[in-house]
Amino acid sequence: MEKTVPQHLQNHRGFARTFQPGKLTLGLIAPFMGYADSPFPDMTDFTALVKQADGAGLGALWVRDVPFYDPNFGDVGQIHDITATLGYLSAITEHVTLGSAGYVSPLREPILTAKEAASIDHLSGGRFVLGLAGGDRPSEYPAFGKEFDNRAERFQENWQVIRRLTEQSFPRFGTEHGGSFFGNLDLVPKPVQGRLPMMTVGLAVVLRRPAPSAQPHGRAGAPERIRHLASLWDLQFRRAAGRCQRTAAGVQQHLPAWWQPGAVGFLRPAGRGW
Repeated sequence: MEKTVPQHLQNHRGFARTFQPGKLTLGLIAPFMGYADSPFPDMTDFTALVKQADGAGLGALWVRDVPFYDPNFGDVGQIHDITATLGYLSAITEHVTLGSAGYVSPLREPILTAKEAASIDHLSGGRFVLGLAGGDRPSEYPAFGKEFDNRAERFQENWQVIRRLTEQSFPRFGTEHGGSFFGNLDLVPKPVQGRLPMMTVGLAVVLRRPAPSAQPHGRAGAPERIRHLASLWDLQFRRAAGRCQRTAAGVQQHLPAWWQPGAVGFLRPAGRGW
């Protein structure tokens, strides 16, 4: 039986643009360009690339939460803070969905995450999708004074705190790892549609059970599933390109102008991923 998308998600600009029933949409994850030779991407063309992507009809732009440079991981995302970057993207885009991929919830204060998420949702005109991650870099936890082994419990608790603070007025509840709420404080603003689309991001093995009311994971799945999806993408790519050879000269006429060789921020395969 085909699942029906809840009404609050159908009405949400960001979710509806990105997750379209029966369709595949294209999104980019920050820094939106390849950087195979360095852990630090060149952000010179960041603004121009974002504006071109917004005008080209992309589904979503996803921003990462990487507070430190750890040489063992060799990747710093888009360098800049995730919330500051999302606020900036809200100001310079009009159409594309903005998403977090994702806030490392066990390292963050859920009250502030809720405030930031609702604020970005308003600043972007209801285009924000909140992705929460469990955190896969153990080296960061001591710096934050957090335990790595109980991140699953804190992820679950933070999820509920964010839900309650963004959806309820003057809530009353207690938490195990955080504070207590006595009905005398109300978090503002509330989300544009009254409820934020929330999803788990990453491997999600940190979760002992699926996060309550979670939207689909931001993950393709097991390696065999990824290979299958890649094959389907390759087939569609070749059809769209008129079955020509997959070379720059052969396919660039079929691609958006911002995704062609020589264009600002041309996407390049990176040694550390896309």
